[in-house]
Amino acid sequence: MKRSKGDSRTPLCWHPEFRNPAALPDVKVVRTSFFLNVCAFVITCALLIVFVSREYELRNIKEQVDSWETRIEERRPQSEEAVELSREFDAEREQFEQAAAFFRSPVVASELLGQLAGTLPERIVLTRITHRVEDGRRRLTLVGRVLGISEEATDIISGYEALFGEDEYFSAVVRDVDVTSVTRNPEADTLSFSFALSLSED
Repeated sequence: MKRSKGDSRTPLCWHPEFRNPAALPDVKVVRTSFFLNVCAFVITCALLIVFVSREYELRNIKEQVDSWETRIEERRPQSEEAVELSREFDAEREQFEQAAAFFRSPVVASELLGQLAGTLPERIVLTRITHRVEDGRRRLTLVGRVLGISEEATDIISGYEALFGEDEYFSAVVRDVDVTSVTRNPEADTLSFSFALSLSED
């Protein structure tokens, strides 16, 4: 006999539902906590590997730096010696170039030196003669002293300065004269001086 359409009552369960799903154990084959633990372990291992590799690289770099510093200290005396030799070479080369420039000058060196010796006043002693090329100009520096520090010694220096403009030879080869220093030395009873002669390029 068919159930009538008007009989729509829901059948009752044969026993009540007393289960608490939140309190039931996890019966899945692979639990969620397993995946979480594996991910944490992998991340920890990766970080540990990166840390160890960085420490290893830093250790290698430190060993290389120590090795380089040791080699630098071992070779420092040789380097200092080479630097000193280079300085001496530069000084010698500069002197050679200045001497070569002096002898290439239109002014004949032997004649100039001979004229300086022949016109030197009696009480003047030259202690150094140097030749340099500065800013394209040839300069001859005369350093000397006058015996005695009286007013007469000052007049001798002034007369010697005027000689380069009055002498026939020097007036042709010397462009101008600068008195760079005049110093009294009471202990030695002398008057030191320094002249800078600009030589003619013609």
